[in-house]
Formats: sequence, structure tokens, C-alpha cells
Amino acid sequence: MQIKGQKGSKDVGAIRFSTAAEFELMYRQYWFEAYSVAYRKLGSRQDAEDAIQTLFKKIWANRDTLQIKDMGAYLAVSANNIATDLLRKKQKDKLLKDAYMRIRAEKDAPTAEQSVHAKALQKEIENAVLLLPVKTQTVFRLTRYEHKSVKEVAAQLHLSEKAVEYHITKSLRHIKSFLKKMLQIFF
Repeated sequence: MQIKGQKGSKDVGAIRFSTAAEFELMYRQYWFEAYSVAYRKLGSRQDAEDAIQTLFKKIWANRDTLQIKDMGAYLAVSANNIATDLLRKKQKDKLLKDAYMRIRAEKDAPTAEQSVHAKALQKEIENAVLLLPVKTQTVFRLTRYEHKSVKEVAAQLHLSEKAVEYHITKSLRHIKSFLKKMLQIFF
């Protein structure tokens, strides 16, 4: 690290890096101080490391034009600024994500009209189920409303799995036929 300005130079006190070794020396000397500033601001080890990495990359990329008089102060202010920018970016990303999720939830949420239609359809299905024999009704409700497997229903009702499958098929055919008739009447 060279300090320009000694022995008559116009850049009194400006710090410049003429070699990668000088830059590395400065990096090792000031890294923890800059990291501490970023960590206090961000509260995350990874984010603080990323911020400091960004800071030192900028310093290296602009080493020919930078005129730093107090390296410690420069790094502290720069680390704070980069951390602030990172926080703003994270906050903006979170707001965008939240807005996207809200829009998606609103899009996926049923409208009042859809809810009315769903309730009407559910009521018609229940009317169709009520016309079935009691055992078929029971099998249908256990498999569709309580989400039990064929095996569980068979064990609970003391039926064979084939008998349960028969009742399911019978109920679904009946409901489909019932709804078809209802739609024909409706339209």
C-alpha cells in the first residue's frame, strides 16, 4: 500500500494499491472491522460475508481511481451502505413475494358465485346419496367424506374389498346419472 502525498505529491494522504499483495494486506487488516459493521446491520453471517465480499470487489475494481484517506472509516461507511442496500433489496423482494402470494391466493380463492355453485352441487350430491341403499350410502360417505381406504372400510363394515368396490362404483354411477338428470331439467 502506497501513501501518495509524501515528499511533495498533490494527493496528500490518499491510499492507493499498486499491487495485489498490498491489496491483500489491506484486506486482511480491515476485513473483520468491515465484517463487524455489516453483521451488526444485517444480523446474518452469510449476508455480512456477502456484503463485505461485494465491498472489497468494488474497491479492487476501482483501485486506480479511488482516493481513500482513512481506510477504516471508508470501509465502515461503505460496509454500512452496502448492508443497507442489501436490507432494502431483501425488503423489496419480500414485498414482491408477499404481493405475488396475495394475488395468487386471491386468484385461487373461489368467488362468491363459485362458492354458491359448489354448495348447490354438494347439496345435489347429498340428495343423490340419500336415494341409495343404506349400506351403499355408508360406503360412499366413509370413502369420500372420511377419506378411508377400501381396506379400512371393508374391515370396519365386515365386507370384502370387492363388495366395497362394488358399492363405490354403484354410488358413483348413481350420482353421475342423478346429476345428469338434474342438469337436463335445469337447462
